[in-house]
Amino acid sequence: MVLYKYLTPARLDVLEHRRIRFTQPAAFNDPFEFKPYIESAASQEHLREYVEQNFDEILRRELKEYPILSKLLPGESAVDLLRPFKSSIPGLFQLLEPHLLPGVSAAIHSALNANVGVLCLSEIRDSLLMWAHYTDNHEGFVIGFDQKHPFFSVRRGPDDEFGFLRQVNYCRNRPRVHMANTTGAEWFETKSDECGSLHDKYSPRVDRSGSSPL
Repeated sequence: MVLYKYLTPARLDVLEHRRIRFTQPAAFNDPFEFKPYIESAASQEHLREYVEQNFDEILRRELKEYPILSKLLPGESAVDLLRPFKSSIPGLFQLLEPHLLPGVSAAIHSALNANVGVLCLSEIRDSLLMWAHYTDNHEGFVIGFDQKHPFFSVRRGPDDEFGFLRQVNYCRNRPRVHMANTTGAEWFETKSDECGSLHDKYSPRVDRSGSSPL
Protein backbone atom coordinates (compact mmCIF):
# COMPACT_ATOMS: atom_id res chain seq x y z
CA MET A 1 0.00 0.00 0.00
CA VAL A 2 1.11 3.56 -0.73
CA LEU A 3 0.86 6.13 2.08
CA TYR A 4 0.70 9.83 1.34
CA LYS A 5 2.12 13.06 2.74
CA TYR A 6 0.43 16.39 1.98
CA LEU A 7 2.87 19.30 1.64
CA THR A 8 2.78 23.03 0.91
CA PRO A 9 4.49 24.54 -2.18
CA ALA A 10 7.29 25.79 0.09
CA ARG A 11 8.27 22.21 0.87
CA LEU A 12 9.76 21.39 -2.54
CA ASP A 13 12.98 20.92 -0.59
CA VAL A 14 11.60 17.54 0.49
CA LEU A 15 11.96 16.37 -3.11
CA GLU A 16 15.14 18.33 -3.83
CA HIS A 17 17.07 17.10 -0.79
CA ARG A 18 15.13 13.88 -0.11
CA ARG A 19 14.75 14.79 3.54
CA ILE A 20 11.57 15.23 5.53
CA ARG A 21 10.85 16.49 9.00
CA PHE A 22 9.70 14.23 11.79
CA THR A 23 7.51 16.54 13.90
CA GLN A 24 7.81 16.89 17.67
CA PRO A 25 4.58 16.05 19.55
CA ALA A 26 4.33 19.60 20.96
CA ALA A 27 3.82 20.92 17.42
CA PHE A 28 0.71 18.81 16.77
CA ASN A 29 -2.61 20.61 16.46
CA ASP A 30 -4.37 18.11 18.75
CA PRO A 31 -3.67 19.30 22.33
CA PHE A 32 -4.27 15.83 23.81
CA GLU A 33 -2.12 13.87 21.36
CA PHE A 34 0.82 12.15 23.07
CA LYS A 35 -0.65 13.49 26.33
CA PRO A 36 -3.04 10.99 27.91
CA TYR A 37 -4.33 11.92 31.33
CA ILE A 38 -2.20 10.15 33.93
CA GLU A 39 -4.80 8.98 36.39
CA SER A 40 -2.34 7.30 38.73
CA ALA A 41 1.08 5.70 38.88
CA ALA A 42 -0.63 2.35 39.33
CA SER A 43 -4.01 0.89 40.12
CA GLN A 44 -4.74 0.05 43.76
CA GLU A 45 -4.51 -3.66 42.99
CA HIS A 46 -1.20 -3.32 41.14
CA LEU A 47 0.27 -1.13 43.86
CA ARG A 48 -0.71 -3.54 46.65
CA GLU A 49 0.68 -6.48 44.69
CA TYR A 50 3.94 -4.68 43.97
CA VAL A 51 4.47 -3.66 47.60
CA GLU A 52 3.64 -7.18 48.79
CA GLN A 53 6.16 -8.77 46.46
CA ASN A 54 8.97 -6.22 46.71
CA PHE A 55 8.68 -4.55 50.12
CA ASP A 56 11.71 -6.16 51.78
CA GLU A 57 13.96 -5.64 48.75
CA ILE A 58 12.93 -1.99 48.38
CA LEU A 59 13.41 -1.38 52.09
CA ARG A 60 16.89 -2.93 52.15
CA ARG A 61 17.92 -0.86 49.13
CA GLU A 62 16.68 2.35 50.73
CA LEU A 63 18.29 1.58 54.09
CA LYS A 64 21.68 1.37 52.39
CA GLU A 65 21.37 5.10 51.76
CA TYR A 66 21.33 5.70 55.53
CA PRO A 67 24.30 3.83 57.07
CA ILE A 68 23.55 5.28 60.50
CA LEU A 69 20.41 3.11 60.66
CA SER A 70 22.49 -0.01 60.02
CA LYS A 71 24.61 0.86 63.01
CA LEU A 72 21.64 1.49 65.25
CA LEU A 73 19.66 -1.52 63.96
CA PRO A 74 22.12 -4.17 62.76
CA GLY A 75 21.26 -7.10 60.53
CA GLU A 76 17.59 -7.37 59.55
CA SER A 77 16.37 -5.43 62.59
CA ALA A 78 15.36 -2.34 60.60
CA VAL A 79 13.46 -4.43 58.04
CA ASP A 80 11.73 -6.39 60.81
CA LEU A 81 10.85 -3.15 62.59
CA LEU A 82 9.27 -1.55 59.52
CA ARG A 83 7.60 -4.62 58.00
CA PRO A 84 4.35 -4.18 60.02
CA PHE A 85 3.83 -0.85 58.21
CA LYS A 86 3.81 -2.53 54.78
CA SER A 87 0.03 -2.42 54.45
CA SER A 88 0.00 1.37 54.88
CA ILE A 89 2.43 2.07 52.01
CA PRO A 90 -0.14 2.00 49.16
CA GLY A 91 -2.39 4.42 51.04
CA LEU A 92 0.51 6.76 51.79
CA PHE A 93 1.62 6.71 48.19
CA GLN A 94 -1.86 7.52 46.93
CA LEU A 95 -2.05 10.39 49.40
CA LEU A 96 1.11 11.91 47.91
CA GLU A 97 0.33 10.95 44.32
CA PRO A 98 -1.82 14.00 43.32
CA HIS A 99 1.09 16.27 44.20
CA LEU A 100 3.60 14.18 42.23
CA LEU A 101 1.76 13.35 39.01
CA PRO A 102 1.72 16.84 37.42
CA GLY A 103 5.49 16.91 37.58
CA VAL A 104 5.71 13.39 36.18
CA SER A 105 3.40 14.29 33.28
CA ALA A 106 5.43 17.42 32.45
CA ALA A 107 8.71 15.47 32.58
CA ILE A 108 7.39 12.78 30.23
CA HIS A 109 6.06 15.35 27.77
CA SER A 110 9.41 17.19 27.82
CA ALA A 111 11.32 13.94 27.22
CA LEU A 112 9.06 12.98 24.30
CA ASN A 113 9.57 16.36 22.65
CA ALA A 114 13.32 16.10 23.10
CA ASN A 115 13.63 12.57 21.73
CA VAL A 116 10.70 11.67 19.48
CA GLY A 117 9.71 12.80 16.02
CA VAL A 118 6.63 11.63 14.12
CA LEU A 119 5.92 11.39 10.41
CA CYS A 120 2.16 11.47 9.82
CA LEU A 121 0.89 9.94 6.60
CA SER A 122 -2.51 9.23 5.06
CA GLU A 123 -3.96 6.26 3.21
CA ILE A 124 -5.87 8.61 0.91
CA ARG A 125 -4.50 11.16 -1.54
CA ASP A 126 -7.64 12.99 -2.60
CA SER A 127 -9.18 14.35 0.61
CA LEU A 128 -10.46 17.85 -0.16
CA LEU A 129 -10.16 18.83 3.50
CA MET A 130 -6.57 17.71 3.73
CA TRP A 131 -5.67 19.36 0.44
CA ALA A 132 -7.11 22.60 1.81
CA HIS A 133 -5.53 22.32 5.25
CA TYR A 134 -2.08 20.91 4.50
CA THR A 135 -1.22 22.06 0.97
CA ASP A 136 -1.91 25.79 1.32
CA ASN A 137 -5.39 25.69 -0.20
CA HIS A 138 -4.68 23.13 -2.94
CA GLU A 139 -1.49 24.89 -4.09
CA GLY A 140 0.88 22.21 -2.83
CA PHE A 141 1.44 18.57 -3.66
CA VAL A 142 1.23 15.03 -2.31
CA ILE A 143 4.02 12.48 -2.30
CA GLY A 144 3.63 8.74 -1.82
CA PHE A 145 5.62 6.26 0.27
CA ASP A 146 5.77 2.49 -0.05
CA GLN A 147 4.83 1.30 3.42
CA LYS A 148 6.75 -1.96 2.83
CA HIS A 149 10.05 -0.11 2.45
CA PRO A 150 12.61 -1.03 5.18
CA PHE A 151 12.67 2.64 6.21
CA PHE A 152 9.34 2.05 7.96
CA SER A 153 10.43 -1.05 9.85
CA VAL A 154 13.46 -0.46 12.06
CA ARG A 155 12.26 -1.75 15.42
CA ARG A 156 15.10 -3.04 17.60
CA GLY A 157 12.90 -5.79 19.03
CA PRO A 158 9.27 -6.83 19.61
CA ASP A 159 8.98 -4.51 22.64
CA ASP A 160 10.37 -1.44 20.86
CA GLU A 161 7.67 1.25 20.68
CA PHE A 162 9.41 3.18 17.89
CA GLY A 163 10.58 2.75 14.32
CA PHE A 164 7.44 1.34 12.70
CA LEU A 165 4.10 2.43 11.27
CA ARG A 166 1.10 2.75 13.58
CA GLN A 167 -2.58 3.13 12.72
CA VAL A 168 -4.13 6.08 14.54
CA ASN A 169 -7.41 5.62 16.39
CA TYR A 170 -9.86 8.47 16.95
CA CYS A 171 -11.59 8.64 20.32
CA ARG A 172 -14.14 10.96 21.85
CA ASN A 173 -12.49 10.95 25.27
CA ARG A 174 -8.91 11.62 26.23
CA PRO A 175 -7.20 8.36 27.31
CA ARG A 176 -6.75 7.88 31.07
CA VAL A 177 -3.76 5.74 32.00
CA HIS A 178 -2.07 4.07 34.96
CA MET A 179 1.67 4.47 34.50
CA ALA A 180 2.42 0.94 35.71
CA ASN A 181 0.42 -0.73 32.94
CA THR A 182 -0.01 1.84 30.19
CA THR A 183 0.63 0.92 26.55
CA GLY A 184 2.17 2.61 23.56
CA ALA A 185 -1.23 2.64 21.90
CA GLU A 186 -2.59 4.97 24.58
CA TRP A 187 0.29 7.40 24.08
CA PHE A 188 1.10 7.21 20.37
CA GLU A 189 -1.98 6.00 18.51
CA THR A 190 -4.86 8.05 19.89
CA LYS A 191 -6.22 11.33 18.58
CA SER A 192 -9.36 13.30 19.37
CA ASP A 193 -12.27 12.43 17.08
CA GLU A 194 -12.64 16.19 16.54
CA CYS A 195 -9.71 15.69 14.13
CA GLY A 196 -11.31 12.65 12.52
CA SER A 197 -13.27 14.53 9.87
CA LEU A 198 -10.11 16.30 8.77
CA HIS A 199 -8.02 13.15 8.52
CA ASP A 200 -10.88 11.00 7.26
CA LYS A 201 -10.04 8.46 9.96
CA TYR A 202 -6.70 7.54 8.37
CA SER A 203 -3.35 8.66 9.70
CA PRO A 204 -0.65 5.99 9.87
CA ARG A 205 2.61 7.32 11.27
CA VAL A 206 6.10 6.18 12.05
CA ASP A 207 7.81 7.38 15.22
CA ARG A 208 11.50 8.21 15.19
CA SER A 209 13.84 10.91 16.35
CA GLY A 210 14.79 13.98 14.32
CA SER A 211 14.82 14.56 10.56
CA SER A 212 15.52 11.50 8.44
CA PRO A 213 16.55 10.90 4.81
CA LEU A 214 13.98 9.38 2.50
